Parts: sequence; structure tokens; C-alpha cells
Amino acid sequence: MDKTLIVCGSAGRGGVTETMCQMAADVIRAKGYDSIVVYPSDMRIEHCRGCDRCSEGRCIIDDDMHKLYRLFADSDFLILATPLHFSGPSSLIKTVMDRFQAYWFGKDLPHPKAAAGMICAGSEKPNFEPTIAIMRAFAITTDMKWLGQLEFAGTDVRGDTGADEEVARFIGDILALGDSLPRAVRVPPDGYGGE
Repeated sequence: MDKTLIVCGSAGRGGVTETMCQMAADVIRAKGYDSIVVYPSDMRIEHCRGCDRCSEGRCIIDDDMHKLYRLFADSDFLILATPLHFSGPSSLIKTVMDRFQAYWFGKDLPHPKAAAGMICAGSEKPNFEPTIAIMRAFAITTDMKWLGQLEFAGTDVRGDTGADEEVARFIGDILALGDSLPRAVRVPPDGYGGE
């Protein structure tokens, strides 16, 4: 995984999602690989119009999404990071995923080989499943292997306490185990694996 693209789907800066993204990038770089974190909140990305013009291989909307397309095409690994909003992904990360409609028509378009997710939630017992299903469907549609997700709960009380350690372990597992990574790594409010 020489090059990793991390998409930070939080609308704000300095929160748990950004902490997780920066930590993932730091761990990846410490292992000698390239990593970039992008912030759709700082970009002009319009919603998919459903016009199907991308069936010709390229989205016709002229916005910052074309920067993401280039980064996506040049990356070996993708991490989608989002806070949980009503059991779903943030509107930012969902808008980004929806704009990859061209991959529905063209599975041979250049893309990362694998993807994973990092999801944080304020509740101590959130329902991560709808967001995971959306992220996995995105990976399948764009012909990437889904390596799993980090589910980080209880942030209303603990904030980002423990996020660094959990992200480091999760990314370390991905880099070390690759395809053997378990499907999910749940981090309850009391820590990794309940410890």
C-alpha cells in the first residue's frame, strides 16, 4: 500500500474524525508509505445530478471533485472517515461517494485496490451498521476489497481520548495483516476490545 488517500468526512476541524485521520496518516507515514488527508469540507463538491453522462468515463460537473478523482486514481488504499449522523455517514462523505457513479459504468477506471473505514459516534451504543453497509457498497461498486472498519463510540463523553491508540492499532493491523484483517474492529467507550 504505497499510497493512501484518507477522506475526512467531518464538517468541522479539530474533532474526533480529524484526529483519527491525522493519526492514520502519521502511522502510515511512519511505516514508510505515502499518505494524504483531504477535507471535502474545504472543497466545492456538488451533488450527483443523476444525468448518467459519467457513463462516458468522466463526470461533467466542473468542481473540486476532479482533484479527488486524480488522487483516487493514484492511490493504492482508501480510508473513508466519518462521524455518525443519525446512524448514517456525514452528508459530506456521502456526497463524495455518490460522485463516483462513473465507476458503476466503468469498473476498469483506475482506483485503489482496497478500502477501509473509520467511524466515530457520540453515543455509547451507536448503530454503525447502516454506515458500514454504505461504505462497503461503495467499495464493491468501485471494485475495491473491503478490509474492515474502526468503530469508535462514546465520543460525547470521552471526546478523542483513546483515538490515537485505537487508530494506530487498526492501521497497524491493516498494514501487517492485509487481506487477513477481521471485518470489524469495534471500540466501545471503555477501550479497544473491551479492555
